[in-house]
Amino acid sequence: VNTSAAVKAEVDICCTSGNAIEVVTSLGVERVIMLPDRYLADWVAQSTGLDIIAWEGSCEVHERFTAAEIAGFRKTEKDLVVIAHPECPREVLSSSDFVGSTAGKPEQGRPADGMLDE
Repeated sequence: VNTSAAVKAEVDICCTSGNAIEVVTSLGVERVIMLPDRYLADWVAQSTGLDIIAWEGSCEVHERFTAAEIAGFRKTEKDLVVIAHPECPREVLSSSDFVGSTAGKPEQGRPADGMLDE
């Protein structure tokens, strides 16, 4: 969605962070080139087991969050539930309780625990 019309005109299919896993698995292929976000591509690869060739772009907002920040918040907020967008870096997703798109709710998101083990 956050891509220019010129780029969209060149690709085979468009998706959002909310439907990327479903769209990629529906293709029935083992390898996909995915753009513009490398972190979303990584999340899709980890979630599907497919070979995703990622464009090296990223969202400057989602890229700002860190696992260290989450750890710091957890020290002072014992009941904190962290919901991360799949366009955040892997370390942030691994430190979160749920991973889901902006359209999703925690109960619709995927539990982050164990999803992104190296």
